[in-house]
Amino acid sequence: MRLILPVIIGIVLARVSGAAVPPVLCFVAALMLLSLALLLYAQRRRRIWHDKLLTILFYLFVVLCAVSRYSLVHQEKEAMWLYERCQGQLLAWVAEIDAPPVQKQRYIEAEVRLLVYRDTEGIWRQLKRGCRVLLRIQDSLRVHIGDRLLLKTQLATFAPPSEPDGFDYRLYMHNQNIYLSSWAKAGSYVRLERSAHLWQGIRRGIALWQEHLKRGLSQAGLKQSAGVLLALSLGDKSLLQQDTKQLYADTGASHVLAVSGLHVGILFLLMQWLWQPARRPALRWAFLLTTLPLLWGYALLTGASPSVLRASLMFSLFSLASCMNRTTNAYNTLALSAFLLLLLNPMLLFHLSFQLSYMAVLGILFFYPRLSGLWQPRFTFLRKVYELLCVSVAAQLTTLPLTLLYFRQLPLASLPSSLLVVPPAPFLLLASFVLALLILLHAPTGLTTLLSKTLLSIQGFIETALEVLREALPPVAMPYWNTVDSLIVCGLLLLLVLYLTKEMPFRPFVACSAIVLVLGSTYNIYKQYALHKEARMYVWYNARHKHCEVWLVKGREVWRSEPLCCNRRAWRISWKERSVCVVNAPIDTTNLWTKAPDILVWNSHRTIPSRYVQASQLFLLGPSASKWQEKMLQQASKKLYDLRKLGVWSISENSPIE
Repeated sequence: MRLILPVIIGIVLARVSGAAVPPVLCFVAALMLLSLALLLYAQRRRRIWHDKLLTILFYLFVVLCAVSRYSLVHQEKEAMWLYERCQGQLLAWVAEIDAPPVQKQRYIEAEVRLLVYRDTEGIWRQLKRGCRVLLRIQDSLRVHIGDRLLLKTQLATFAPPSEPDGFDYRLYMHNQNIYLSSWAKAGSYVRLERSAHLWQGIRRGIALWQEHLKRGLSQAGLKQSAGVLLALSLGDKSLLQQDTKQLYADTGASHVLAVSGLHVGILFLLMQWLWQPARRPALRWAFLLTTLPLLWGYALLTGASPSVLRASLMFSLFSLASCMNRTTNAYNTLALSAFLLLLLNPMLLFHLSFQLSYMAVLGILFFYPRLSGLWQPRFTFLRKVYELLCVSVAAQLTTLPLTLLYFRQLPLASLPSSLLVVPPAPFLLLASFVLALLILLHAPTGLTTLLSKTLLSIQGFIETALEVLREALPPVAMPYWNTVDSLIVCGLLLLLVLYLTKEMPFRPFVACSAIVLVLGSTYNIYKQYALHKEARMYVWYNARHKHCEVWLVKGREVWRSEPLCCNRRAWRISWKERSVCVVNAPIDTTNLWTKAPDILVWNSHRTIPSRYVQASQLFLLGPSASKWQEKMLQQASKKLYDLRKLGVWSISENSPIE
């Protein structure tokens, strides 16, 4: 449990610093700290401060190891180096498909690994650490994991959000350790031989089995319910309609559609019920040898998401400890699973599924025993319903800061929806697999029809009940929630934990701290609300039209520069007694405006006029601006922002220019 915190600190430090420290240097520093700790430990006359110093050195060693591991996995430097080297040119490169391809409406999307590329001298070269690319193929070509392609395409970076406060797809892909994308048209690629690697062959076989099961469920005549059953059993949301997604999201039941620890727990409990290892000690190893392949096979079959990996690893550790007659601590097992996953892939720390999964389990482990002990119903049915309600409350308490931060809404129907969708989930999961296998084995039509109609009736009842819940308890939108509010809620949860564990028995202090945090959150929300009520100006780079764009927003009123100014190379507006000048293409600078603007948006490789450099207060540089322009402005000590890194820059009507 004590190891996971320094690991997280090390990964966050490496992320904030942009992995600027070489991993070899971090590893050498970690070895030096370890050597110093061993020298102190080997001393015969140990003093009191030796133990504290050894603890500090050990934690620093773990932090440096985490930084080194993140720097080894991080691929941004290699990807950006290759992009700058081949920017605007067709690049010949060989790629290997590294993840199951996804069939979109007009193209195929796949995550590939760049193996080799041909440089300007015609020599095939290989990157030191490799590079992952998001490849979109404009064809109906059937590709699988392990297939290799020879391509001649352009590499591109991901565009910033297309609108202010919109979904940042670029940040999402960066969290997946993918920094480049490419579009392969028909005729720009050739399929090569498949990879002979054993692991890729296993993954390809699993992907084929997944396609067979998907085809079996699609042929069952379930129509709209096929998408829900596919998402429930395999985690495949390709057939899931947008209305159904929104229904589950508004009622707080979307966790059922994503394969998570709930599904792995269902399979584990099923195997535990079949073998009953607690009653038959001689069969414990047989239980272990049959359960672990099932859990990890299902994890690979569903795409090995962080939540499934966490659950499979935890159940594996519990089973192994049970077979060895060892007692286990749930918190240590949870921390060990997180440590192993982050050791394998440090980028998982920034995945939303990883954060929600571990926070939910942590809440269940801590709050569920305390909530369930508050009431002990006599009737079995009421006791089971109350236990399920306690599990839902415990999980939602710890995931509340993340839910409000990422989704900006509070689903009021989450508790009743959990009572509605979780109990039938085991039957739907197992029945979906049975139905798919029956169809693939060409079972009698009457049996498959009966099972499909049963699934259709259950799913129809669930969706009808969820619609009623959404109308009765609609979600509360919280557009002004930000990171500070989530941190305040985390502080309140920490105070509650300290109070319940009797680590902080002084009740007035706890109450005063909670009141201060609540008042701080209320003030922050009000401040954000007041800022959104003010008129604001947003400036960002529109990658689709390749020009910088300006929006003026006040409440629901929006003025966009795109319809009026997208065809003009340079234009100027006046807003709140501030002049804004935008230059989007190479232009004769001598014919520009004589009076310098307050804010200059420069998206051109031409030299910025000296009168603007001297008089303008703020400069925003677009992707077309060169590095020497940035150095010139820095030497002139001007306020400068790079839209390529910043994404969106905004200012309110009452804020100074900064």
